[in-house]
Amino acid sequence: STGKYEAITTLTSSTTTTYTDKDLNAGADYSYKIRAYTTTESGTILHVVSNAVTGTTNPGLVSGLKVRISTSNSISIKWNQENNVNGYLVYTWDKDTATWTKIANVKGGDQTVYTHTGLKSATQYSYSVRAYYKKDGVMRYTDLCSAISAYSGPAAPAKIITKSRSDKSISFAWSKVPAANGYLVYRYDSSSRSYILLSKITDNTTCTYTANNLKSTTSCAFAVRAYIKKDGVSGGSAYTVLKTATTLLLRPSNICHSAATDAPNGLPSKARRDM
Repeated sequence: STGKYEAITTLTSSTTTTYTDKDLNAGADYSYKIRAYTTTESGTILHVVSNAVTGTTNPGLVSGLKVRISTSNSISIKWNQENNVNGYLVYTWDKDTATWTKIANVKGGDQTVYTHTGLKSATQYSYSVRAYYKKDGVMRYTDLCSAISAYSGPAAPAKIITKSRSDKSISFAWSKVPAANGYLVYRYDSSSRSYILLSKITDNTTCTYTANNLKSTTSCAFAVRAYIKKDGVSGGSAYTVLKTATTLLLRPSNICHSAATDAPNGLPSKARRDM
């Protein structure tokens, strides 16, 4: 790492002509030089240093596999980039055959994200990843890494409506999702262009929420996701977005004014995962 050669061992027998360097980093390049020495009564004579030889250790297991985010019909996973690999193979566990089934070839050693789409909602899936690399003209593969499990999210709430508004609050409700364990309620933050979690509702029968402590005549956008959690594994639905509503104008005469504008369409550029 310093760009200089460092002595790693001294072999005391002139007949020993091999050496194994151990405890190296996986998928790393190493370069070696050798020099002979002669011990005399007057001291040690060092001979000319040899030319360098290089070698690369085999890549290790893929590390850091985790779930990025799940929706009603997809699960996105990611892992750490491995050195000196050509790409990654993604597998899912097939319960019917009790085997790992390859579902994707992610080409490029720097490509570390995969999204599994077309899934059934509220269903558990397990994943593992292996890297592949070319050595001596032959494509080789690491072992499968430690597996992870995730649930695809339940169906998203079918609709969301405003129930009431005041100068300091907005109340809204959404349709119940029978397969859900609860709901995640968000407010859109225009500065970060993301939905920020306001509340986690831990039962699927509570389908209302009131955002309090708002300023008068403030426009707000909200969203709700249904979520499922079984055996410590979570999954969330897509966002169901409430059209932007504006808190009422506070007037001494108690005459109220309201306005509504369109909510931002679709998801923001960033969405936090809160399970």
